[in-house]
Amino acid sequence: MATVFITCPYPLSRLTGIGRFVRDLIRFLEPLGISASLACPAEFKSQSIRGDGGFNLRWKVFSNLELAIATAMKQVRERDDFQVVHVHQAHLQSLAATLTARILGKASLITVHVRTPVAAGRIRRATEGLISNLSVRSATESVAVSRFVAETFPYREIRIIENGVDTEMFRSSAEGRRRVRTDLGLGPETVFVFAGRWTTTKGVDTLIRAANSSLLASLAFKILLLGEATPDEPDLVARSVEMLDNPSRIIPLGPIGGGLPDYLSAGEVFVSPSLYEGMPLAFLEAMATGL
Repeated sequence: MATVFITCPYPLSRLTGIGRFVRDLIRFLEPLGISASLACPAEFKSQSIRGDGGFNLRWKVFSNLELAIATAMKQVRERDDFQVVHVHQAHLQSLAATLTARILGKASLITVHVRTPVAAGRIRRATEGLISNLSVRSATESVAVSRFVAETFPYREIRIIENGVDTEMFRSSAEGRRRVRTDLGLGPETVFVFAGRWTTTKGVDTLIRAANSSLLASLAFKILLLGEATPDEPDLVARSVEMLDNPSRIIPLGPIGGGLPDYLSAGEVFVSPSLYEGMPLAFLEAMATGL
């Protein structure tokens, strides 16, 4: 059986677009007879994955470096078991994996998902720029999920394969809309929907503060927050809601799982005040359901 060595810089148990991409990729490869050896933080269990692939990182300050070292060491241990390395995002882990693949004589592919903003500070900006550029240059092939992301690397020919969604799953559902709005006690008011991690980079605090805007004072509306908090900002939503004049306008629902299409159908407007993106799956899923 063929095996691909896949890396992800984020725990797959956490709600991220890259994590979902990797999980979907693994499920897609299974019926093709291709197994996956996964290297990421935390734990992710699947019969198609060799081991759980999760690294218990102990270096709080240099966790990315520890992840990169652990990934390279796993590649060396499993060098006879996989044929291709597939890394995600221009990250220190990706650089370590693609360089190790070159040493081992393996082909590698990098998929770049997000166009990140330029870092503040000269040293940090130079370091992150070097890691990003070398990650793409050292891979055998490079793919970006949108032209916007590909433009980050003008010196390298990058194939563009745009993100997509399952339109059989994500489509407008009148029945799902009725059921969700009834369950939540929603009336004729306008419903805004946010789906993503509850972090400042995703702009969820900005969205909540906007509910206090005088421009919306005469509008009857609710904001559904789908997603989850992160260990770095566990109380962000709660603290932001406490500052509102009318906190009942915000309905934090948490992760929805397989019911996401119905909850999207329950809204009129999808809102994503994220600070940076590539081609976000959340946008595409909302569009597919008619928002």
